[in-house]
Amino acid sequence: MYAAISAAAGCRIAATFISGNLLLTISAACWSLAFLLFVLRYAAVLSQPRAA
Repeated sequence: MYAAISAAAGCRIAATFISGNLLLTISAACWSLAFLLFVLRYAAVLSQPRAA
């Protein structure tokens, strides 16, 4: 999850220096992958009732 976020940030920064939509597309895919991994990891924790 953290590697995907770091890769997305790196692609986003590189896209400012290297004009290209491909890096922005890769960055968006990495952010989406990171969010998917977050949901898969924490869905069970977040869907349980809160402890009293």
